[in-house]
Amino acid sequence: MSLSKKNIFIFLVLFAAFSLLSAQEDYVLNDIDFRGNETFSEDVLLEQVAMHGSGLFSKYIMGDEPFNFSEQILESDLERVVRFYQKEGFLYARAEKGEIKLDNADEEIDLLTIDITEGEAIRIAEVSFAFKMHSASKNLMQDSLIQETHDKMILQTGKRFRDQALQQDRQTMVEHFNDRGYAYTHARYDLSLDEQTGTIDITWEIDPGPRCFFGSITIAGNEHVSDELIYEQLKFKKGELFQSGILDESQQQIYSLGLFQIATVKAILGEKDKKTIPVKIQVKEAPRLTTRFGVGYGSEDKFRAFTSLQRLGFLGGARRIELLLKHSGLEPYNINLKWIQPQFLTRHTSITLNPFFRRETEPGFSARRLGLNIPLNHQFSGYLKGSIAYYLENMRQDFNSADPEFSKRSREDFNYAKSGLLLGIILDTSRPMFSPQQGLFGSANFKINGLPFPGDFNYTRLLVDLRRYQKLYGLVLALRCKFGVINSYDDDGFVPVEDRFYSGGSMSVRGWSRSTLGPLRKNSDPIGGKSLAEGFIELRYPIMGIVTGTFFLDSGNVWQPSYHHKLQDLRYAAGFGIRVNTPIGPVRLDFGWPIYDREKAGQIHINVGEAF
Repeated sequence: MSLSKKNIFIFLVLFAAFSLLSAQEDYVLNDIDFRGNETFSEDVLLEQVAMHGSGLFSKYIMGDEPFNFSEQILESDLERVVRFYQKEGFLYARAEKGEIKLDNADEEIDLLTIDITEGEAIRIAEVSFAFKMHSASKNLMQDSLIQETHDKMILQTGKRFRDQALQQDRQTMVEHFNDRGYAYTHARYDLSLDEQTGTIDITWEIDPGPRCFFGSITIAGNEHVSDELIYEQLKFKKGELFQSGILDESQQQIYSLGLFQIATVKAILGEKDKKTIPVKIQVKEAPRLTTRFGVGYGSEDKFRAFTSLQRLGFLGGARRIELLLKHSGLEPYNINLKWIQPQFLTRHTSITLNPFFRRETEPGFSARRLGLNIPLNHQFSGYLKGSIAYYLENMRQDFNSADPEFSKRSREDFNYAKSGLLLGIILDTSRPMFSPQQGLFGSANFKINGLPFPGDFNYTRLLVDLRRYQKLYGLVLALRCKFGVINSYDDDGFVPVEDRFYSGGSMSVRGWSRSTLGPLRKNSDPIGGKSLAEGFIELRYPIMGIVTGTFFLDSGNVWQPSYHHKLQDLRYAAGFGIRVNTPIGPVRLDFGWPIYDREKAGQIHINVGEAF
């Protein structure tokens, strides 16, 4: 082949490649695949790139716009992936364009493959410390760091080097010294890479500065709340050893009084030789009297309305009083008064006096309650709280001769008294509040009615509720299970209908209307039962803006006897729903259909808030 023919051949090959590449610029990208990635999943790598697939699920379920392939964006994404690997300790990682599967007829790229070469990760060889100090406490400081801080650090000998972990270790070290009186601590690091061994040495240089103590404490912004009440919330005093963590704890304690919209506790750092650290507390009080009013509609409670009033500082201090008035189809009237005393006995304990008077009209019963609750609530941590409450109720219930548990009752209405203890515990790490996307929720409630307490009936009631939220491929997987059992200690085994278990409805198995899943009377009204089991699965996905959707599978049932959970008797429902997120929570529309129960019609549920 002559030189001119070779040049022509090379030109034609380059022209064809350029033409194909240019054509691909207009192609819709359907899917991206990574090969060679061992340390990080495909989901993690997809978060690093701007490109995204445009498959059927993405277009029609997620509502995403089709993504047009671009060589320029691809090159930028390959660089992003490499930088991500390098920050994670893989300094020699490579990311290259791999196989491309084309559908020229539809002008689509069915699959773009990105080939990953991770290489060996950089490991930590040695971590050492150098202190910029000129005092006799140097050895003591070194011991303190090694014993109390080194174990908390992420980057230790043999671990994979990571940029983010290095910054976290630096923050851990500074906070360690801040909490031991060294308010002006500075920490820097020196890195020494050995390319032959693929290891790195980290030398930390620490300048703790002088040991400091709390100085003057000033309060600003309080008008009605006394300085003394705010001082009582502080976990430090003037002259005590400075600890930065105590400032945050004190701020949370002040805010927990419920008297302030804003509360900050800040140390005023000055020159390095100033060993006394003044503290400024800035607060903004909440309105002393607040009122709220709201109306709405739900498929179960129909038209509903409420109004509430709250008065802060009632009878002085942090006490407050709340009045709630409600009306709905399920509660024609509900009058609820609460007098709350925070910090009762301990800083994290409150006590409430709660008289109430309400009418209930559920599908299975109609009753009037007049009573008093006295709960004692304790906040063990930010995620864990518990309560114990004494309650006293006078009940009036409409008589229903079709209820087999009323067989020995002969009056047209039924009056009785109840009293006992309510014990509860809640663990909640789910976030965010109204529509959780990750975390756990668990609660257990145990009721003792009668027995050592005065009342007409003697029974115990246990209800356990467990929930799990997990992000999954850009979606949210929500799981829930409930278990309940009631044990009567009376000869006739009677348990008041308002305390029995019911299943079905907007907040339960959504293929049934409210309370209709389980034992029924001859007139098809629900009886309720003493055993409950329910399980739920939801897959939540974004649609557009504030609109999200969900697919769900619900299961559950109620049995009349105690300890009679027969899982083979579980009933099932499936469906889908739409959510519109609002400041007060999502407005929810669900469509549910029973499975294996063809004679049952589907249900439409309208409500505010997620089902769980």
